[in-house]
Amino acid sequence: RRCTLQAEAPLEMISHLECFPFKLTKASIRIELNTTVASINGQKKRFVPTLIMDRDDHRGNVCIQEVQNSYRDDIEGGGDGANTGALPYSRGDVLDTLDKTIQYDFVTPYPEVRFFYDLKKEYSPAFEISFYVVSGGMSNFVNIIFPMLLICILNTINVVHDYYTPQPIVRYISIAATFALTAVFMLPNIMMEQTTRRRLFCTLNNLYVNSVFIALALSSIPHVIFHTSAINFSGMGLFWASFLVPIVNIFRYWLEVSAIRRSQNHP
Repeated sequence: RRCTLQAEAPLEMISHLECFPFKLTKASIRIELNTTVASINGQKKRFVPTLIMDRDDHRGNVCIQEVQNSYRDDIEGGGDGANTGALPYSRGDVLDTLDKTIQYDFVTPYPEVRFFYDLKKEYSPAFEISFYVVSGGMSNFVNIIFPMLLICILNTINVVHDYYTPQPIVRYISIAATFALTAVFMLPNIMMEQTTRRRLFCTLNNLYVNSVFIALALSSIPHVIFHTSAINFSGMGLFWASFLVPIVNIFRYWLEVSAIRRSQNHP
């Protein structure tokens, strides 16, 4: 007997790569067939389910939702809209059909599928479907990176101006405190909610946040206090150097996404 089941099930969200301003997450669901016991002719029998894989056509195992109007009309050859030159659907067409999320964007619409085989009992009762999704991106550039760059520029102007034209200590510290308070309200957004099973302290995201705080603390010290500009200039330099972290993370994200797409043999 063959039947079709339809269900809406939650996905387990596991952080795959946290590299501010991007966050790559693996959304997975594991489906397992349970053993059942039935009575046949007065005798109870135990039925163990197993998955039969199609090695020739993987669509017989797992397939995604079919794209509506999967072939588009090329009406350049005929103005009546006739199907004079059918074009195959692209990866973007598949994403438009599959992607109904608001917070995340799919890296690729094609899932990663894993089948689990019990060597001891010699049967395959479960499989796992995973999608890679990304959050952050351009929104973090507008909300955090660009404002932090503006703070860095203004902090540089304040430090250099104090070097050539010494300011009263109170005024210099009040300006530096304004920069620090602005950063305090934005930097916690970088410490995105971790969906990993382990809480890590030594990460590039934490390095960026700590570097910015240390840089602002050093930059807030006027040179007239210790009669040297080495302290606030070192803070200014550290602030600029902290932007290496997002730059490195952008390359890490690009390499990881490229590897995921290559492993699935899709453009």
